[in-house]
Amino acid sequence: MSNVLEINDLVVSYRTARGHLTAVDGISLHLAPGETLGLVGESGCGKSSLGKAIVQLVEPSAGSIRVEGHDLSTRSRAERRALRPKIQMVFQDPMGALDPRQQAGTILETPLKLHGLRDAAARRARVATLMEQVGLRPEFIDRLPHEFSGGQRQRLGIARALALNPSVIVCDEPVSALDVSLQAQVLNLLRRVQQAQKVSYLFISHDLSVVEHIADRVAIMYLGKIVEVAPRSALWRTPAHPYTRALIEALPRTDPARHRIADKQVIGGDLPSPYNPPAGCRLHTRCPLAFARCAVEEPKLATIGDGHSVACHLHDAAVAKAA
Repeated sequence: MSNVLEINDLVVSYRTARGHLTAVDGISLHLAPGETLGLVGESGCGKSSLGKAIVQLVEPSAGSIRVEGHDLSTRSRAERRALRPKIQMVFQDPMGALDPRQQAGTILETPLKLHGLRDAAARRARVATLMEQVGLRPEFIDRLPHEFSGGQRQRLGIARALALNPSVIVCDEPVSALDVSLQAQVLNLLRRVQQAQKVSYLFISHDLSVVEHIADRVAIMYLGKIVEVAPRSALWRTPAHPYTRALIEALPRTDPARHRIADKQVIGGDLPSPYNPPAGCRLHTRCPLAFARCAVEEPKLATIGDGHSVACHLHDAAVAKAA
């Protein structure tokens, strides 16, 4: 089955007061129908810039984004607008993403009006269905965003993302502003919606433990680069990149002995400046396993198993030694 989303060699750059910043540096990813791809990395690694480029909130500097086979980079402004319902976004801060002056019903009805649903009765029926779908009571339709709890506001944000029946939803840290119990409720809601509508998610998070509960595959991002992609179970069972291993080791566990990875390695120090990333492997300044080659040659993402790829010279060295 064809992928609903394909990203090839994508670059997102900004000119800021501090200089030129390449937030996303040559990333390629794909998303199958009904799949959830988790995208994980530290703050500042470029995750949100990637998500915003996909939903056309920022313009890529290079590369291509295909939605259901349509290459956005070759389409006119009008054609891209027509494709916008195919891919929607759930934002990290639901309060900041909702117009504080609009009632819930208006928030949900607006995208329907903008994209051609002229029948007012049909719009009201669709709004009622969306409210029910995300677990909001019908009488909440006249409430303003500040009258909802944090979890309810995020449900409203999810309902708005669903309004136009998208193929892909970019979830940008959708539960990071919620407490643990509300996180579980929202994650369960996203699963139910996915099962009912076969929508695909790019689920962006800095928290690998959240992604563990929802993703089918996981991509690990570091300073604008993808360093590992694997099916969820393979990533936890046999993480191949030192950065991935460190992220898993950092997770709190009720029984650390059961989850400990042999030969634990700790990634120390702070994330280097994205304005001046290190040469070679971008992790080498923090990696306890780095050797001379890491400082001068950038590792390429290479397949090491079924659906499992890693960008690390340690793997190259191990393959050469075995041969």
